[in-house]
Amino acid sequence: MNMLKNSLGAKILVPTALITLATFAGLYMGNWYWQSKNTMEQIHDSSKTVSDILFSAVEEPMSIGDNEGTANQLRKVAEKYKTVRAYLTNYKGNITYSTHPDTIRKDFTALFKDAELGAQFNKSLKTDLTYGLEITVDGRPVFAEITSIPNEKSCHHCHGSKQPILGAMVLLQDISLQHGKLGASLRNSGLISLAGAVVLLALLLLFLKRMVIVKIVQIAKASDRIREGDYNADLQVLGNDELAALSKNLKAMVSTVQDQ
Repeated sequence: MNMLKNSLGAKILVPTALITLATFAGLYMGNWYWQSKNTMEQIHDSSKTVSDILFSAVEEPMSIGDNEGTANQLRKVAEKYKTVRAYLTNYKGNITYSTHPDTIRKDFTALFKDAELGAQFNKSLKTDLTYGLEITVDGRPVFAEITSIPNEKSCHHCHGSKQPILGAMVLLQDISLQHGKLGASLRNSGLISLAGAVVLLALLLLFLKRMVIVKIVQIAKASDRIREGDYNADLQVLGNDELAALSKNLKAMVSTVQDQ
């Protein structure tokens, strides 16, 4: 602390270093935010596309009451996409079809305890909505896409027209791989930013030391010798900047004092 108080060099170099590091840290945090945001948007769009495709696949057998056909379609999804779970529920929230047959007839909200997932799922049974969110299932990051199943006219022959929402489809997609890629990308970006900050800071400090601090120290040491009576101390500082002009003026003052 005393060094910072008593050394002009420290007063210049320390704040410069802190400002440089803070600037790069801010740039890294901004990059982290936008990369994370863009990745989640891509995951959301991908999940919505998969959800639409899946619903299209089961819509026809469901509309004609073909339970076996609907189950077969979900079975194919389970076999082909190991990281995807799909659940179709009725308007009461009970699972009627699933890629995991052991969950059929169970209450969906009893399987997953995430509060936001449960709230949005219950909301989807009352009003037509599509909602995506990230949750954790068995310690792994999962993106959940919730889509209401409205009671369209083509469904009235089986379900009547009284119930506006027949149920919901919930697609859960394991995004551990995407998280891993995002983490690797952010780490690489952080290392590059850190390396850039170190190189820039080193060059900046070297420039300040050679062009400013060394000259100031030279003038300070020479003035100390003059104060002690050595009027032959070398005050000359090379260059055409303000410090060089200061050294010339001090040298002229010393010469004037010697001539008196």
